[in-house]
Amino acid sequence: MADLATFRIQYPEFAGEADAYTQPFLTDAALEIPADIYGSDYDRAVYLYAAARMYERPFARDQGLSRQGLNPYDELLRVLRIRKANTQR
Repeated sequence: MADLATFRIQYPEFAGEADAYTQPFLTDAALEIPADIYGSDYDRAVYLYAAARMYERPFARDQGLSRQGLNPYDELLRVLRIRKANTQR
């Protein structure tokens, strides 16, 4: 199951954010990502979704973490989504 401590290890660029700020992103991601589709990649998909949403927030832009128009986490999630779709055929 996706958890805050592992998210911080895998995405250290967000490690400085307060638990109260980060946890809702993980909670929302867990609701948005279908576990039955992602299977063993579920946690990774949850982390990528949460990171992508956090990356879009003003704090990320203010801290220089994001570049306008580029969201590498969305791109990684897209690739994972395609890979999962291709393996379920």
